[in-house]
Amino acid sequence: MRQRAGHIKGGTFAAVIRAYLSSPKYEALAQSTRKSYGYLLGLAEQPETLGAYSVEVIRPALVQAFLDGLADRPAQQKNAQTALKAVERWAIVRDLLPYPITTGTEAPGGTGGYEPWTDEQVELAERCCRPHLARVITLGSNTGQRGSDLVKMAWSDIEEYDGRPGINVTQKKTGLKIWIPFTQELIRAIATWERRPTPILLKEDGQPFTRSSCPTNGSVNAIRGPLSRR
Repeated sequence: MRQRAGHIKGGTFAAVIRAYLSSPKYEALAQSTRKSYGYLLGLAEQPETLGAYSVEVIRPALVQAFLDGLADRPAQQKNAQTALKAVERWAIVRDLLPYPITTGTEAPGGTGGYEPWTDEQVELAERCCRPHLARVITLGSNTGQRGSDLVKMAWSDIEEYDGRPGINVTQKKTGLKIWIPFTQELIRAIATWERRPTPILLKEDGQPFTRSSCPTNGSVNAIRGPLSRR
């Protein structure tokens, strides 16, 4: 829970964080980045972590202590360091910080990868989830695409090459335009799904998924590596 603005004292690191979160620089970030930074900087601005320190006192040793407190969550630890570096860069050139505060700090973070689900886990989820969620798992596990790409897949994107159906995808993260051949399992499954002039994946109320409402991680490779189920 963030401090209320009236409880933040000027000259503290919390005031610097709050100024950054109100800046055009922060507002120009991608929505997902704003969400991540906002949560982690909300932790950092608390008085019991870094927020109560004066800008004349805060230093790399204190920042490292904060990062060490996230060591059991390596991905968040790395993201927190990145967010604090962004605050530092923005604040120093505006004379809101007198010197760098992240120099030498360490946040090993995770590998960035996900351990794929086993075939048994995928099959259990497909069998036990509600139909609209099972379709997300089936499409994701058989194409290996990110949630941001899954939610954009439309029936009109399906195209056959050499007699094999597949789907054309312009990946949001990479910008690559690729054609992904359907696995035999996906061919069988998708033949039973109702086709409408809408995206392939729909929520239970019949409305399209948004990226934030799609029940996947950053990459559906967390469910199954691309094209591993043929």
